[in-house]
Amino acid sequence: MRLDLRVDLKTGDLVRQTAIMALNETLGWHGILVDLRRSDLWRFSGQGDQFRDAVKKEVARTSVFVNTTKHRAEFSEGCWDDGVPLNSEEALEPARVKGDRQWRLQLLVTEEGGERESLRRRVQPRLGEAKLESLQGGVLWELTLKAEDEATARGALTGLTLSRSRERGLLLNPHFQEGRLLSVEEVSA
Repeated sequence: MRLDLRVDLKTGDLVRQTAIMALNETLGWHGILVDLRRSDLWRFSGQGDQFRDAVKKEVARTSVFVNTTKHRAEFSEGCWDDGVPLNSEEALEPARVKGDRQWRLQLLVTEEGGERESLRRRVQPRLGEAKLESLQGGVLWELTLKAEDEATARGALTGLTLSRSRERGLLLNPHFQEGRLLSVEEVSA
């Protein structure tokens, strides 16, 4: 069984605001980047009759995953698939992105592999009979972009997120992180 925990800030997100400003004003994505959201995403994979309840109880008991003063949290049962890795060959520069259709893309950025083994070992004894086989954590970026088609939106996402120099990309450093595109959908303007 897999449980996904999405954690959002209740208040303004300064990291999000800084990223929007840098992407639009410094890196040239103004007019293409419509919106940007940031969440923490935790994935608990395990077994046992009490797995779901044990994980929810542990998350509520500790502030490791959620600080209820400043976070909103929502559990779902494996609603995200594993996605597809970003392909740096698809990266587009802002000048090559045209179109007025809007696309919402979800990108999960994790450290290479995404596993949080030391945290898993720390949480496991508190889950009783439930077995926590894997614990992954990362940042879920949800971007809304203007592009003419899905392929262009994917290329824009890669160009905008994958850091290749100080002037190209921002949200993912390929030297120690990996990104997986979880979903792409067209949205109404």
